[in-house]
Amino acid sequence: MQSLIIQGQELELLAEKALLWSKRSALIIADVHLGKITHFRKSGMPIPRQAELENYERLSSLILNRGVKRVLILGDLFHSRLNSEWDRFVRFLKDFQEVGFELVHGNHDILPDSAYQHANLLLHGETHREGPFIFSHHPLENFEAYNIYGHIHPGVIMSGVGRQSLRLPCFHFMSDAAVLPAFGSFTGLHIIKAKASDQVFVISDQSIIAVR
Repeated sequence: MQSLIIQGQELELLAEKALLWSKRSALIIADVHLGKITHFRKSGMPIPRQAELENYERLSSLILNRGVKRVLILGDLFHSRLNSEWDRFVRFLKDFQEVGFELVHGNHDILPDSAYQHANLLLHGETHREGPFIFSHHPLENFEAYNIYGHIHPGVIMSGVGRQSLRLPCFHFMSDAAVLPAFGSFTGLHIIKAKASDQVFVISDQSIIAVR
């Protein structure tokens, strides 16, 4: 775990690829992409379902162990059109009825509003302003608060001895914005180009490592 003070607020960076805003009892995640594995399996790709189950295990553990009262999802909650995975997610929400789940709209969030409403998800549209932050899925071009967003699936290449290298997810904090790692287990990475003034935290072996 690593803590940062951003705009006077303490934010905890968690190795589970999530951000904890303790003052608001809020867990902030992005790019869960539930249903993606089911979508590809229906197309005949032999992808193990364990990665999908791991998303639920990680999320439930965070809720139970971190005093979470709200889960704010910064877009791309569900990867595709309705499939059986959505029913699993709705059942998951029923196990945590004391927790408020909120969704900032992302480009993959193509389900009808009625589906989200039936699941008791609070919809925020494309942005949500709260305290000193403005939350979104895509990076904003014009904004008056510190922008926290997803969409990018940020990562870095860590080089080791010889020609060994690893591609690892990361948190990327800039002077006026931050991008969160993709929470979903079955997602790709976009290798970022950080400025000298940026702060970058890599997630490796359930640890947070500052690299900038």
